[in-house]
Amino acid sequence: MNEHILPVSIVIPAKNEEKNIEILLKSIKAQTYQPFEIILSDADSRDDTVKVAKEYGAKVVAGGMPAIGRNNGFNACSQDIVIFMDADVQFLEKDSLKDLVKMFVEQELDCATSHFQYIGEKSFQKGLATKFINVAKDISAFSPLKGLKWDYAGFIMVSRNAFESVGGFAIELKYMEDFLLIQRIVSRGFKYKVLAPKVGLMVNDREARKGNLIGGIKEVLAAILGIISVNMVRIPFTRNLGYKLNDVSSRLYGTLGGIIKYENPYKPKDKDGGFPKGISPFLRRLYEFVPGLVMWLFLLSPFIFALLRWDQAFAIYIAFLVAYWSLRTIKYMVGIIIGLKRKNVEMNTDWVSKIDMEIGEESKRVRFMYLCPVVSESLDTLEPTFEAWSKSDIGADRIDVVVAMEEKKKDLQIANFEHLKQKYGKKFGSMRYYIHPAGIEGEVAGVKGANINWAARHYVEDLEKEGKDIANYMVITCDSDLRPHPKYLSAVLYKYLTVEDRDNTYYASAVHTFNNNIWRVPPLIRAQSNMLTLVLLQGWVVDKFKRIPFLGERIYVKDTFSSYIVNLKTLKEIEFWDPEIANDDTAFYWNAMVRSKGTFKSQEVYIPTYNDAVENESFVKTHVSYYKQQHRWGWGSVNVAITMASLFSKSEKFPIYRRAFMLKNIFEYQVWYMTVVFILSFGLIIMGWLSPSYQFTVLAYNLQRALSYIFAIITLTNIPIVIFRRQLSPVPKNWKWWRHLLDFAETFLVTVNMLTFGFIPYVQAQTEMMLGLAKFKRNFYVTEKVKMDKNKK
Repeated sequence: MNEHILPVSIVIPAKNEEKNIEILLKSIKAQTYQPFEIILSDADSRDDTVKVAKEYGAKVVAGGMPAIGRNNGFNACSQDIVIFMDADVQFLEKDSLKDLVKMFVEQELDCATSHFQYIGEKSFQKGLATKFINVAKDISAFSPLKGLKWDYAGFIMVSRNAFESVGGFAIELKYMEDFLLIQRIVSRGFKYKVLAPKVGLMVNDREARKGNLIGGIKEVLAAILGIISVNMVRIPFTRNLGYKLNDVSSRLYGTLGGIIKYENPYKPKDKDGGFPKGISPFLRRLYEFVPGLVMWLFLLSPFIFALLRWDQAFAIYIAFLVAYWSLRTIKYMVGIIIGLKRKNVEMNTDWVSKIDMEIGEESKRVRFMYLCPVVSESLDTLEPTFEAWSKSDIGADRIDVVVAMEEKKKDLQIANFEHLKQKYGKKFGSMRYYIHPAGIEGEVAGVKGANINWAARHYVEDLEKEGKDIANYMVITCDSDLRPHPKYLSAVLYKYLTVEDRDNTYYASAVHTFNNNIWRVPPLIRAQSNMLTLVLLQGWVVDKFKRIPFLGERIYVKDTFSSYIVNLKTLKEIEFWDPEIANDDTAFYWNAMVRSKGTFKSQEVYIPTYNDAVENESFVKTHVSYYKQQHRWGWGSVNVAITMASLFSKSEKFPIYRRAFMLKNIFEYQVWYMTVVFILSFGLIIMGWLSPSYQFTVLAYNLQRALSYIFAIITLTNIPIVIFRRQLSPVPKNWKWWRHLLDFAETFLVTVNMLTFGFIPYVQAQTEMMLGLAKFKRNFYVTEKVKMDKNKK
């Protein structure tokens, strides 16, 4: 080995660091002894970071923010000693690298960091803050308590053995991955030390404050609060307070303890955490608090009315709910009947011939982008899906497949992609994939919005680089288990080419079935899935739009659900999906409504799609998965808070009657509606307990009798409902007579679901948001797509 080449690898995780990284690389190249290799772990920089790194001979690998990037860089290393350097540090002297490696080897260390020396323009507060960091390093290094060991990731030298034994940086952490790495290494008995200052640190200042004593005090205070916060976050009991404390330190200082304020370039430019930029913390909390408050006021109304002795007022409210529910039942039945008739007509329509005769060559320019998000799906799920899309009657060659993968499962999904491409690559127009990095600051995990947002944005960039017109593309977004009927896309294409204001409209199937596995899942989940199919169908018939009284203007109120299609240019104009909120499907509609000043529209086709109901390995696991899914759906109430904030924002000016109507609609369906069944079921009982005299009034007697009659009539409607439902989800042909009876009986489980899985997780979610947990609830359950093993319980 050349004596001037050291057996070390240097890993530089970076994102948009073109200015700092050149300074760092120059300092490396100026060393008398050179590292064996320099590896840039790039988190998809949008500037010239990669170009600069390559000019200095660095190897570039895909990175992530922040632990993912460092781990990816380590995996690309070939040496047994690895140095992690942030882009805002540099070596102070020409022999710095040689001296540091020499000390590391001679002292038989497993992990080491360095004191920092402040570099840059003279500034009292920055110099003081750097000294404080060094003092904190010494306190940590000499502390006899392993739990107090920590360090800053600007410069870390570690042996391969120590790094691999602790599993590297913790990718599940967005913050403190450097702190936790040092702690794990020390706790395993490895030797750790802070070395002499050989590394310079450029202390970045968010507000570019001029040097002064007050500024120095603020930054020292920020450092103290930051160190306290990163320790508090480790303790479950104080974790939430630790995050809040860290926000305070971040505002005071900007960068502390490995916690970096990061602006995600792949989110709407005018949003921060889903809310309009510039909104005050107080107003944000107020908007988050209101939906939960309204929900609990309605849920507690029997207690409130009883305590206030407003018995008759509550009875009137119950009577209103009875009338409301009865009307919805009638609309429900009518909607299903009309919807089934429309389905039969559209299923018997030759849409391709209709397009050729009525539209002609104009239709040929339109292509479809099938955006398929995947996490841990197997080929058992994906292959039938791709087979179904390949049979679309418009021709699979007009479909460009874009698979959106999550980095944590990329090896599995790349292998799946290669298999699918080999089998279907010649059928589809094109097939490609994008890998969504894990751990991007601010993004919510467990929701597909961040994944499809990443893929769609990069796909648009690629199309535009190729000189293609994105206005000619329609985006299909859905879960990976959705299998369309062959006529689905041709029906959508016809509607798209014939409706007014077609680009300001989304398109979806009104017949969203769960027929892929509906007869394998447990009865409760089957009953609710079938009911959801019917609810969606009737909703498209009777609740697609509302008319503004006296004006006659239509407001389209049918929001997006699991799968829909929209023009790609429209998607770009409304800023794609927001990766920083816990909802993507319904959020898309409300975001589009706000940006279009309430004019965004919906258009349905009555061609069915076939989806998976929630299913897991065992009966118990299936119900646990179902609860977690419903809890994630319950967090869709964040759309209420965000929509309120957007509608009241000064930047969103459109007619007040539209804003009022939108607010009324979103509160009715996402807050108030879920309380109705609970109040109808238990409201009068609770009132009777708390106000015994009420039970003996004529009003109470007559109202209870009326409720009994009405509920009996509603119950009888289950018979035709089952008959209608069987037209959408045919039962297996080999059923015994008793199994048909059970099928009718399963319908009654819908009420059970509305008071359990369709109620409790939603209350939980809205309560969590009301209590201010939206900032900390950043990781949700990804619904697994596996088959149930009947032998497991």
